[in-house]
Amino acid sequence: MFETKAFKDVMFNIYKSISGEKKYLEEHNVSLQGASQEENLDSLMRRAKRTSFKLLVMGRFSSGKTSFINVLLGEKLLAEDALPATALITEIYYGKNKRVVMYPKKGKWKGGDEPFEIEPTLSEIKKYSTIDNTASFNKKEANRVDSCFEKMVVYWPLEILKEGVVIVDSPGTDDPYSNDYIVEQYVPKADAVIYCMNAMQTYTGVDRATLGSINSIGFQNPIILTTYFDIVSKDMTAQERHDFVNICNHRYASHTREEFCHYINSKQGMEAKRGGSQSALVESGYYELEKFLTKYLTEYKGREKASAAAAAVKSYNQGQKKVVKSIIANVDKPLEK
Repeated sequence: MFETKAFKDVMFNIYKSISGEKKYLEEHNVSLQGASQEENLDSLMRRAKRTSFKLLVMGRFSSGKTSFINVLLGEKLLAEDALPATALITEIYYGKNKRVVMYPKKGKWKGGDEPFEIEPTLSEIKKYSTIDNTASFNKKEANRVDSCFEKMVVYWPLEILKEGVVIVDSPGTDDPYSNDYIVEQYVPKADAVIYCMNAMQTYTGVDRATLGSINSIGFQNPIILTTYFDIVSKDMTAQERHDFVNICNHRYASHTREEFCHYINSKQGMEAKRGGSQSALVESGYYELEKFLTKYLTEYKGREKASAAAAAVKSYNQGQKKVVKSIIANVDKPLEK
């Protein structure tokens, strides 16, 4: 399980630095007017104080998104299918008691527009969240998914969530409506964007377009997972596996750096989590991935937020800025391993 304590420490230091700068400006009668709403110091302080970590998982239909999430959680919570399955956004939070809340789209659900709870079981979750033209809750016609629900929110008593992690599972990006909605509404609020591609069909036109949109919003280095790597590589020699990874990394280079690319075996990862086998977890690719997520949230996202905070403070106080330099100085220090 990846850790979040270091990220919280970085964000708390940013919060203290911004609040100290605000106090300095106020004491010296420096105007706090004129900056955009996004640069409001109070808003920045609230964002720095936030200790939740949103992991948005994206990808085409059947790209292994849900399998990856289930392994991350250590149990089969969400429905997996060989066919396109996930029909709506699913947000997973920590909760002492297992709860699942459905949020209907206005005028679409026969039971009304108010949120309602369903039984927190895999069978019920599957009934309400997967594509099923017969049940008519969530239908798929051509490449368009028509769902009665805006989203599903799951509360689950798992340690990884207790640490402040919020996992967001999304519909396949093959659906233009869902893809646009996810990119516009969820990507800007995420702390990490994890994009999944099936090793048997990587870097399609849909993948390239979506990754380009993610980059344009501000995620210059999204995390790219190549799933089902075990299926593609099972008959390969070690050299052939190495060459396959190099080819994929070269393709992905337009959107992210090599260290952000990971190759995973979800079936082995789940077996390793259930059986407590460290060696199997390493072999599945999940051990290195979870280590990287820790580093990503702390070093990359922490520094991004620090830089944004510093730039915003600078816009208020070009000539009298005293504290903001310490933000970057502290964040640039190497973290203890």
